[in-house]
Amino acid sequence: MMKTKALAKQVVSVALIAVLSMLMLCACSGGSKTAVTAQEFSAKAESLGFKTADTSDTYSEYDYVVSSTTAYEKSDDKIAWQMDFLVADSADKAAGMFNGNKETFDELSGSVLTISVGNYSTYEKTGEGKFMYLCRVDKTMLYVNVDEQYKDSAKKLISALGY
Repeated sequence: MMKTKALAKQVVSVALIAVLSMLMLCACSGGSKTAVTAQEFSAKAESLGFKTADTSDTYSEYDYVVSSTTAYEKSDDKIAWQMDFLVADSADKAAGMFNGNKETFDELSGSVLTISVGNYSTYEKTGEGKFMYLCRVDKTMLYVNVDEQYKDSAKKLISALGY
């Protein structure tokens, strides 16, 4: 009986060490993302059939926004939905933009998924007929606030970007 308990403790200890090792490996490998450039954003969006435009003028009042590019999809000669890709002059400024928009989105009801690891943070919310998504990687930020019917199209581009 004592040998059985000792053996059980040993098996549990080895299993715990294995699980902790796997968790540490996963955390280390998933701790960072590579930021894309505005040019890469445009190229990926256009390769998926979306239109793009330089929308830096929209953010001219924010001196820390270096550039803004918008990907969009048209329907009946109107913009059906759009996604903004912003480049800030520092990671801290991008984090500030991320947090400010997150606070605004938090005011609406819905289900939320957030991740913050290493050099990136993501925030995804679906509710009140909207799909909202933010992702900050280093000095860049992706901003999505679209009708829920365009969620799949937006996620297709988000996935292609690795954001």
